[in-house]
Formats: sequence, structure tokens, C-alpha cells
Amino acid sequence: MKLVKFTRQYWFASMVGFALPFSSAWANIDIDSISQDALVKDPVIVECTLDNGDSASCAKFVVKYQPDNLETGPFCPKNIDEKGGVWNWDGEMAGLYQIDKGFLSMLDSQGYHFYDQDGNVNITDVRTTQPKSDNTCLQASVDKTVEMTVLIPVNPVKSDQVSDLRYSRQSRSSIRWCPNLC
Repeated sequence: MKLVKFTRQYWFASMVGFALPFSSAWANIDIDSISQDALVKDPVIVECTLDNGDSASCAKFVVKYQPDNLETGPFCPKNIDEKGGVWNWDGEMAGLYQIDKGFLSMLDSQGYHFYDQDGNVNITDVRTTQPKSDNTCLQASVDKTVEMTVLIPVNPVKSDQVSDLRYSRQSRSSIRWCPNLC
């Protein structure tokens, strides 16, 4: 699982895995680390251009936002008696906390009210709604229409210099959905 900083206090978790049938064309690709549940369609070999401008053969994967058999969450508990995900709190008593009654009560004592009198936690699905209050647990529902195309050279060539993926021509379309993350 990869944890990515979403905003100053919110975390978003994402995981993608994939698996392929073996053939000699896949000699340098670790097929055991790829799950069929993550693939939109079977991978194919295509011509591609490496960062140095050389032509190459690449394995083209079209992956889903989330593998079919992967269950995630809940990231935000419905009430203070349930447990949610992890929050990197950088305020008073900073640290990495599980979102639970103890953590939410600590925030409440600091003036951050994330739940009502009945203990129901304020939750916002940031994929579909903007937060309506300053203190809300952000959670993103799965968008099953999201796909990403990944090209992996069949015979990788070591680059002469390190590329910052935030500005890479190849990664730009895959990170366009996450301007605050990248």
C-alpha cells in the first residue's frame, strides 16, 4: 500500500498490482508482482520512445483505479466508537494516529470538532462533494471509470540522469487527477 499526502492533514491510500502470462517478451518484467484483477485488458507489446529518444519495445498495461478483489477502508469511521484509517496530525501532540475515539476526542479538546453530540463523525466524499465544514474527515469513493496506461520497457536502459516524475512528459497524464499530491 502506498500512502500519499493528500493535504496538510489528510491521507489518501492507493494500491495497484498486476500479473501476466509469461513469455520471452516479458523477460525483464516481474510478472509475479502483477495481479490480473488490476488489469483492464491483457498487456501487449508496443513500440515506444525512451526518455533518451531511442525507440524501444514496451509492455503496455492498462490498469484499473483499484484491483477487483481489493477492499479498502473505511478511512473515516461513521462514529467515534468505530476505527478508521491513519491520520498524520501535525498540530498540538503531532504524530501518526489511527482515526478512533481517542484521536477524535484529542482533536475535540483542541477545538477541532469532527463529530456531533451523538458521536457521528463528519465525513465528506471528496470525489463527489466539497467539504461543508472546516472539520471533516475526507474520504474518496472509488471511481471505477479511472484507468491508467503504463508503458514498461521490455529491455530497460539506464538513464544518464534522474527524472523528476512530477514533470516527466510520460507521467503528466497519469498525475493530472492529483494536482495537490504531485
